[in-house]
Amino acid sequence: MADDPIFSTEGQADRMARAAESLVWVLGGDPRVQSAYAAWRMAHGLHGTFADLDTFKRALLTDRDRDRDLMQRLVRDDLHLSYTWLPDLLLYDFGATVVAEITGASLGVLLELTPGMLPPSRKPKGGGEYILRDVEWFYRVEVKRPADTIESIGREYVATNGIVLSANTRPRDAVKKAIARAKGLLNALDLNGAQ
Repeated sequence: MADDPIFSTEGQADRMARAAESLVWVLGGDPRVQSAYAAWRMAHGLHGTFADLDTFKRALLTDRDRDRDLMQRLVRDDLHLSYTWLPDLLLYDFGATVVAEITGASLGVLLELTPGMLPPSRKPKGGGEYILRDVEWFYRVEVKRPADTIESIGREYVATNGIVLSANTRPRDAVKKAIARAKGLLNALDLNGAQ
């Protein structure tokens, strides 16, 4: 059925959530996102300190529809991504970042897709660190401006991991596979109706 999720285990859901969290984290270093954050913060008057929590909350939550429109334009027009779930996640991250900067409380982005509703399965290898690497490579090749090349990332990968090149070692292929894995996880969130 078209409405059936493409993930059927907790492990698959965990990988997808880690990929989404990783993309938000990686995008936090993108100048276009940093500029949007600064403009969003100024538009809400979220600078300096606040005398009381209620004033801070009102400023943070003002005009959510406009904020969603801004995030959708940022994702679609500036970053050239089509993930329907990303604008809301970036908006949440903007809020969490300003809370951390003003209050010192760290919220971060943490997703749990259908916790306890799926059969258990194997967790990602190595705590899922490879997912962050895969998403970062995807960002560097397909989102970042100017983009990095697959070849340059492959050379970095070989150098930082002490890989000895042989006739069968193809770092370019490893980078391409990693990017495909990242895109598969990120695309799956849209297919599963994550919004």
